[in-house]
Amino acid sequence: MAVSIDMKALAGIDKYRGDKTKFPQVKYTFESLIATGSEELLQLMQTAETMQATIKLISLSPGEKQASRSLGCFLSQVLGDGALTVVMNCERANGLEQWRVLVQRELPGDGASQVAQLLAMVSQKLDDKDLMNQIEELEARMARYESTFAKVLSDSLQQAILLGTLPEPIMEKL
Repeated sequence: MAVSIDMKALAGIDKYRGDKTKFPQVKYTFESLIATGSEELLQLMQTAETMQATIKLISLSPGEKQASRSLGCFLSQVLGDGALTVVMNCERANGLEQWRVLVQRELPGDGASQVAQLLAMVSQKLDDKDLMNQIEELEARMARYESTFAKVLSDSLQQAILLGTLPEPIMEKL
């Protein structure tokens, strides 16, 4: 998963140093910038911030690992002081885990994390390129959801999620 971000725009974001009153605005600005370069990375970030369990690089697909490493680099550019120390205590180059820890520290959960993670899965759209790997990534997300929230997704719900994410040309053939 290639991630292309305007580094000048990234450098223009004021460093977040741990003032919790400023975090919602920093988060919004940072996510908006990420969305310009990679909608997929934004979706991974939104999923990561709702997870309760630690995200390990070894559990990610190759594309997710690369996106996570890119995110770690971007975070190192916009964080300072205490906020940077928080992410430096996470697994090295694991931006998704760093983001999860930072968001959960700065914006404690509001009880909607399960819904947010399900919506992130349902709103994902697969494309025709490398479809089998994308389906495997979606299955891994569903498994992470189940392990994070100790909730089993029924077979019919898993099928509905998969069917809802398939590309139109494939859906027409079903």
